[in-house]
Amino acid sequence: MEEENIHHANHGYLLHGARICSVFLSKMVELPMKTGAPVRASIIFFLILLIGAFISLHWFDVVPPAISDISLQKTILPSNSSDTYLVRINCSITCPTHSLATIKSDESSSSGTCPEYFRWIHQDLNPWKEKGITKEMVESARSKAHMRIVVVNGRVYWKKLRWVYQTRDVFNIWGILQLLRLYPRKLPDLDIMFECGDKPVIQKSDYSGSNANNVTPIFHYCGSDSSLDIVFPDWPELQIKPWEALRKDLEAGNKRVKWIDRIPYAYWKGNPRVGLVRNELLKCNLTDRHDWGALIYDLVQEIGKAGSKFIQEELKMKNVYDYMFHLLYGYGKLLKYKPTVPEGSVEVCLETMACSGPELEKTFKMSSRVSGPADTSPCTMPPPYDPTTLQSFLERKSNLAKQVERWEASENR
Repeated sequence: MEEENIHHANHGYLLHGARICSVFLSKMVELPMKTGAPVRASIIFFLILLIGAFISLHWFDVVPPAISDISLQKTILPSNSSDTYLVRINCSITCPTHSLATIKSDESSSSGTCPEYFRWIHQDLNPWKEKGITKEMVESARSKAHMRIVVVNGRVYWKKLRWVYQTRDVFNIWGILQLLRLYPRKLPDLDIMFECGDKPVIQKSDYSGSNANNVTPIFHYCGSDSSLDIVFPDWPELQIKPWEALRKDLEAGNKRVKWIDRIPYAYWKGNPRVGLVRNELLKCNLTDRHDWGALIYDLVQEIGKAGSKFIQEELKMKNVYDYMFHLLYGYGKLLKYKPTVPEGSVEVCLETMACSGPELEKTFKMSSRVSGPADTSPCTMPPPYDPTTLQSFLERKSNLAKQVERWEASENR
């Protein structure tokens, strides 16, 4: 079994979907949060994929109705936003001089401590902890990045560097605009190179010895144990509901049939070529020799319930935005220069993005729009993992993977 552990930044949860990038989600599930949790980490991640694939294909066949120009004018107020900042979107090809992102909201109360998996933010930014990030480092990512996103004084500028598959860049930018709307004037200026492909591009093996402090910083939906890509929430292409609505549907769906009454089989759907870890899932297929579902049904039930609970309690939209916030905040503080608007870039805002694109795309944008600043501040970041504890966890994880490989080898004799 290849110890790639590709984790993805939960893009599937953020706007309209469920293409959950292995890196971010597996990190969240595999964390040494509590004693015993890591043992079932990879299986829990597998179960989450199963549940998401099954439900998305069988329960969500309804495509949201197309929105009209009139519906673009309506405001959608999330439960954590104040109606003080409600504004209508005026479809325009230019951004307004003053936007909500530049309005300082009142001091708000804290929303408590962030979930344990936020600690991986410290790990992802660790390569630049001592020396910081220079403009030369950022510029060095141009050959690998698909786009550049710069935030200056709360305004967002975008420059496309390479062709991007479908609308990954569009919804990525849309998510950042929502974050700035949710937490106005709280993020520092940013200069980000973004890779939108399916596999990590910054390999640890390329940055050793004297080159260890010159790592190219690049944001990506994916990462792995052998890479240094900065993992960011992923944005799916599947035509399903925005995450918060989908999460509630998942909760309702899990209550429809009791575990004991369910047929003890499930399936996963995905492209095994985009991540080595997915090849391992192919080994779980039902065969004449192996009926995995029947063999470990009780364990699967336990894992499935734990996975569902994790999704409902740990992957709320508030947590997703808070993860984005703390990652971008930490990254911005590492910059050793003041970002400026790149030549050839275009300013983007709600007004220029909400009204563009196909009808379904506009529907997803409007239904995921943040209407105003949150009533609470971002959650409080937990401290980094103790090096000894983290190393112990990684070794245990490696040993468990090797144990599974031995089991597989013995079964195939």
